Amino acid sequence: SAAENKTNVPLLTPDYNDTKTTLIVMEADNTRFFFLLKLNALQKKASLVSVPSSFPLSVSRRTLAESMSYAGIMQCVQDLSREFEISIDYHLLCDKSALEKVMSSFGGLSIKNLEGTPASVKNYLLKGSEYIDTTTLVNAAYMSAAVLDNPVGLEFLNLAAMTLIKTNMQNICDYALSDLTENSSYLTTNINTREADRLRRIITFLLSADVQFDRLVLCDAATARQEIDRILKE
Repeated sequence: SAAENKTNVPLLTPDYNDTKTTLIVMEADNTRFFFLLKLNALQKKASLVSVPSSFPLSVSRRTLAESMSYAGIMQCVQDLSREFEISIDYHLLCDKSALEKVMSSFGGLSIKNLEGTPASVKNYLLKGSEYIDTTTLVNAAYMSAAVLDNPVGLEFLNLAAMTLIKTNMQNICDYALSDLTENSSYLTTNINTREADRLRRIITFLLSADVQFDRLVLCDAATARQEIDRILKE
């Protein structure tokens, strides 16, 4: 059956425009975290890739962090697009205050959903809690940014981010996209009201489907292209 929006107006079926990839950059003092999020209504998939700031880009002969320092987030979009031969439709650069505003409607995380994260990381960040609200999680991540910029820390952030996306898709559709466009002065993005409506359409399709959630932390530059092809390519 056709996906329906909140007003029960039929959305027909997904088309080739209902697949979008966003580069999300979280800034924490001198540390930046890079995520590629692909929402694919056609294939009923949501994929999240964490790219280390130290990742070497062969096309530019810079690391991702160096590209960011060299010419900002648009340079990162260009370099990642060329490096992996992918299309990046949107970009979102946010600091702690902007992220808190955009995620204000999100429910928190049950720690049992973070299975696979080393106990040392969970205990360090979450202080033994069984449940953590979004604001506390954002604060913990930003306060601990320097010690999270490594494969173990990125694995935690990737898993936490994907779990938040997975459990808050309705909130993203109903609230977060509006918060994003209304608080544009707090962040850097090319997601305007029209593009937010496109993302709502995609998420509405996904909400009515049995979605496959894939995630990846790029650790090995030698196999990165193969991994990206597996996760992000159609």
